Amino acid sequence: GDPACPQAGVLPVPGARLHYEVRGRGPLLVLLPGGGGDAGVYDAFAPLLADAYTVVALDPRGYSRSVLDGPPGTQTVERQADDVAALVAHLGGGPADVIGGSDGALVGLDLLARYPALVRRVLAHEPPAFGLLPGAEEHSAFIASVHETFVREGMGPAGARFAAWAGAGGDRWEPAPELAARLFANGPRFLEHELRSFTSWLPDIGALRGPAA
Repeated sequence: GDPACPQAGVLPVPGARLHYEVRGRGPLLVLLPGGGGDAGVYDAFAPLLADAYTVVALDPRGYSRSVLDGPPGTQTVERQADDVAALVAHLGGGPADVIGGSDGALVGLDLLARYPALVRRVLAHEPPAFGLLPGAEEHSAFIASVHETFVREGMGPAGARFAAWAGAGGDRWEPAPELAARLFANGPRFLEHELRSFTSWLPDIGALRGPAA
């Protein structure tokens, strides 16, 4: 099929129904979006790989077209990694290559640590594991202040403050209108239910290193 027109599917998982999109043929490659993102952030990138891979992108639970069975709650890295593991198993069991950006990079690392049989390798781009970085306390304080701004002043000021700190300038990427509307709608849920829990999470370094030589 046309790589620009992916095949969409829905996978029931505990507490949600995951929307995912598949392009191409070949070894499995899973693309994980950053916080508040969905499969559409890879619309320009995924077709470039579809001649060599079965490229899969998904909307994380509770975002865009991945509908929750109940009210929203705190998003966790582990729950999202469990969802990706279920999706890989559903699509044949892998092992899959995984590319994740930002919060998606954290999910990829947890997937590799806890489901090594399903994962061949992970490209983790800028995972915000602040506890492993210099200035961890300052980073955590800033994240807390962004959430306080969201509670006090709303999505606009909080989102702008976070984007400026993260270097997400609007002149670098202009999403299509339909995607932009979905990402904007995801913003409040990201700020309320994901930003703090993900940036305070730490990967299992021992598991990622693998068995001792």
